[in-house]
Formats: sequence, structure tokens, C-alpha cells
Amino acid sequence: MKSSGKNREIATMDIQHALIELIQKADRQSANLLLDNWADEHGYDRLLNEVLEPTLLLIVQELIVTTDHTHIQVIVLGINSYFTIL
Repeated sequence: MKSSGKNREIATMDIQHALIELIQKADRQSANLLLDNWADEHGYDRLLNEVLEPTLLLIVQELIVTTDHTHIQVIVLGINSYFTIL
């Protein structure tokens, strides 16, 4: 039973990394398809809790290290706007 939990963790990490790559490439269509397919299999609640939230945290953590705070504020506003229209 532990191995399936470990496999689930690895699968979640894989989609997070795949999503980050698509975001870095600005490939919104592929990112949406990836997320929709994952949600169809695992559910939208899990998508939000296990994929989107941790992925956005990873992106923000990277931005804090690599950019100035003004750019981060603009990006956070953009993310908020994006989720508002969903």
C-alpha cells in the first residue's frame, strides 16, 4: 500500500514539473490540456490542492529569488486575475 502512495507522490511531482515547463514556455493551451486531463482522472479538488497550489508556490519561491519585488507583485496580480475569471 505504501508503494501506491509513493507512486501518487511521484505522479503529482511529475505533473507539477511538467506544468512549470509549460508555464515557462508560455504554452497555455498545453497547460490547460494537461490540467484538464489530470483533473478528469483525479478530480478538480485534488488538482487544486495537489497540483496548482504547490506549483504556484514553487513558481513564486523561484521568483522571489530571481526577480525584484515589483515584478512579483505584477505576476501575483496576474495570477489572481486569471483565477478570478475561471
